[in-house]
Amino acid sequence: MTLYTAASGLKRGDSIRLDLSIHRSVFSDNRIRVLTRFRLRTGFDLFGRSYLYRTFPPFPCSLLLVVDLTRIAYQQSEFTKKMAMQKAKEIVSSNAVVVFSKSYCPYCVQIKDLLKQLGAKFIAIELDRESDGSEVQSALAEWTGQRTVPNVFIGGKHIGGCDSTTGLHSGGKLVPLLTEAGAIAAKTSA
Repeated sequence: MTLYTAASGLKRGDSIRLDLSIHRSVFSDNRIRVLTRFRLRTGFDLFGRSYLYRTFPPFPCSLLLVVDLTRIAYQQSEFTKKMAMQKAKEIVSSNAVVVFSKSYCPYCVQIKDLLKQLGAKFIAIELDRESDGSEVQSALAEWTGQRTVPNVFIGGKHIGGCDSTTGLHSGGKLVPLLTEAGAIAAKTSA
């Protein structure tokens, strides 16, 4: 996170505008770091208290800063959503079978074991181990309407979660779907 200011040489009643470059949500614990860095570099608290010159009035820019931080956070979240959606769609379109999973989830383990037993080739995306896992999960929820894991895709089509996938298997429809997608080799009669 980088904080650029033009706060040197301020006089009584001056206002400043801050330009922030933030790579994480400003509403996380990084906000404390922003406040601390600003205070260390300029001697001013963002809410008008001066640590170098006790006679300074409150900064007129405090409200502008809050508005700017909110706008930056919103733009960042919109960009992150678009990137996560693009990533999810790219993974689904480039693989025959995809399981969006979490490593500690017993339902996810059940689906991955079922696919292994059937001999299906699949890719498992462990959302709890991905740096943008929560964003990808939110994008999947927006795309499919399913917030939970496992989130299974076969041949680019959304299948659903554990119950849907095991239901297809119980009904004898899972293996044909996997074969059609190319995840299981078609059996030839000799």
